[in-house]
Amino acid sequence: MGQELLEVVTFSGTIKKKFPLVEVYYQDDNGHKQNLMCYVYDVFTRHITVKGMPHYIITNAPNESPLFEKISDPASRDIDHGNQSQGIGIILCSTSINRLRTKTNILHIPELDILLEPTIFGVSISGAVPTCFKQNIEVVLANHIAPILLKDESDKQLFAAENTHTLQEDLNFLWGQESLGILPNEIHSEDKIAIDIFLDTVQRDTTTGKFTVRLPWNNKKYMLTENLQVAAARTRRQQEIMIKDRSYGEAMCAAKIELESGDYIEMVDTTSQNNNVKYYLPFRGVRKDSNTTACRMVMDASSKASASDISLNQALYQGPNLILDLAFCLLRFMLGTFGVIADIEKAFLRILIAECDRDALRFFWYDDPYNRRSKLITYRYKAVMFGSVSSPFLLAAVLQKLIKDDCENIIVREALERSIYVDNVVYATNSEDTILQFFGDSRILLNKGNFNLR
Repeated sequence: MGQELLEVVTFSGTIKKKFPLVEVYYQDDNGHKQNLMCYVYDVFTRHITVKGMPHYIITNAPNESPLFEKISDPASRDIDHGNQSQGIGIILCSTSINRLRTKTNILHIPELDILLEPTIFGVSISGAVPTCFKQNIEVVLANHIAPILLKDESDKQLFAAENTHTLQEDLNFLWGQESLGILPNEIHSEDKIAIDIFLDTVQRDTTTGKFTVRLPWNNKKYMLTENLQVAAARTRRQQEIMIKDRSYGEAMCAAKIELESGDYIEMVDTTSQNNNVKYYLPFRGVRKDSNTTACRMVMDASSKASASDISLNQALYQGPNLILDLAFCLLRFMLGTFGVIADIEKAFLRILIAECDRDALRFFWYDDPYNRRSKLITYRYKAVMFGSVSSPFLLAAVLQKLIKDDCENIIVREALERSIYVDNVVYATNSEDTILQFFGDSRILLNKGNFNLR
């Protein structure tokens, strides 16, 4: 139907973007075909449909209901664009369905763990997928759309609430809802540069399998100032917190010792001079309710002395979003009978930073954390750290390269490519033997790159 240029507020500011216009057909309560004009603003990973759900509900529900006759069957191919239909007209998210629900009461069928919600498009089904339909599930591609809603509806009775949002507000809200706030996976010119830098500079130790990467510097690299005074002042403030909260202080000291014993950081000889870019990072501790990590040191790579200065994050390319959609991973996991959820231990820290870039990852620590007069000692990261804007890209790029270069089993390779979310592996299948083989083969593969899947 064409495109329209709109201004959209994103996490990184206001941008102008062309959105495709599409016409979506649906069947109303009276069985008539209706159309709806929409903007396509993103591509959703997958959606699942279950064949036979309306008949299952009607047959197994303990009581009859007039809503049964109006259930919309998402597996039907009788609506949308005829023979072009994939069985899905519109998928409603929780925010949309509240605005499109009619005044008819929702019906909960606890015996089936099913919820029937009347909308202007018919009665939608939500709830658990019955065990008997596990083999009737289909996964289809879908697009995120924002409907062009009229200011004055012709039939007020169709809506349970007035439409008080504009299309612009809908787009601004919906833009940041999926993928945990990560922008859509679009390869821009800067992303292409980040990929080229990675491919041109990535190295691998032939003995240990470890990867070494360069920071993806942009043209602001040499505008970066040391940020020394800001980092020192904030490090002292952290010390005050550690002194006042002893348990926090002990957790922070343990986190620093773990980094040092793992050879992820190193002490810096500040008397030795070089021409490398230098930057000092403030840090803070983030406590985790985890059996493996009590506290994590998170570096602030966005720190700078003034608004006119450049932070480390501003001097780096973020790189393209190579991280799978979380919803995609979870939907695929729901489809299998047997599943595995594992994480890659200290995944970021398993990737080394090239020697020439390590001085941009400096930070201060205390000679004596509980003595306010103790001097500050300079350390630097040897590995990819938490807090850098480019870290997620570097991890994802290394994992993709490892899988591509070392995985000879095509089935495992394709499964891994669809199952890694950041540093987690989420995979399910209907065979117990297959899931055990997948985990074993994946662990061996990741170990070749100095990663530990647990």
